[in-house]
Amino acid sequence: MKFARILYDGIKHWGIMSETGDTIELISGSPFDDHEVKEKTEQELSVSEADFLPPCDPGQIIIVGWNYKNHTPGSDGRGPDEPIWYPLSPYSLSLDGADVHYPEGLTRVEMEAELVVVIGKEAKGVEAADALSYVFGCTCGNDVSARDIQNHPVRPNLPVGKTLDGFCPIGRCISTSADPSDLTVTGKLNGEIVQQASTRDMFFGVPALIEHITKYHTLRPGDLIFTGTPASRAPTIVKPGDHMFVEIEGIGSLESVIV
Repeated sequence: MKFARILYDGIKHWGIMSETGDTIELISGSPFDDHEVKEKTEQELSVSEADFLPPCDPGQIIIVGWNYKNHTPGSDGRGPDEPIWYPLSPYSLSLDGADVHYPEGLTRVEMEAELVVVIGKEAKGVEAADALSYVFGCTCGNDVSARDIQNHPVRPNLPVGKTLDGFCPIGRCISTSADPSDLTVTGKLNGEIVQQASTRDMFFGVPALIEHITKYHTLRPGDLIFTGTPASRAPTIVKPGDHMFVEIEGIGSLESVIV
């Protein structure tokens, strides 16, 4: 099942996408209420009638770094001893199809294709064995990163380089049926595949990430976890005019243009 959030007649609604992706059936309330859909309204819209919103309204975005084999600071392919993560401002969120603005004065901005986990209920002190029961679903993400800021020779600032306005595009739908343990994540830049890997190549899978994060940090419904990005097989540096595309099997795709 795929959920989306739209603006229709000036009112925000939740809906369920059809299997063809052409229509959306509105539901009453939020699918995060008691982690289940309460009631369909029997009102169905063409996708062309709806203005899509980000599919959730997170209180926080968690970014996980260096979580794929061969995408680590060293050259030996060994992962970190424990997950590396940090929270970002939800104001960096943007939607599938929205332009990403290239900040003036920067010279190195890169795309990062990622699986994004959407939390479905409050999670604190969760054990890995129970972690997936706290997941509402998954969507596509692009963790756009300003390397000028992250790798500044005097004042490096990793989180700020990832939390600029609009630098966290996500897909328009949340899939509740995809298995996050083995999904192919693909990133394309101007039609060329620049990243591709399976989530089974993560050092820390989704259950381990949720266990580690909630050991220190409470997650709430609608919060997002960007689970890390695969190693690059071609340059991922973007410039104005470039087209970024993220696709995850069983979930969907995400497109953005740098302006």
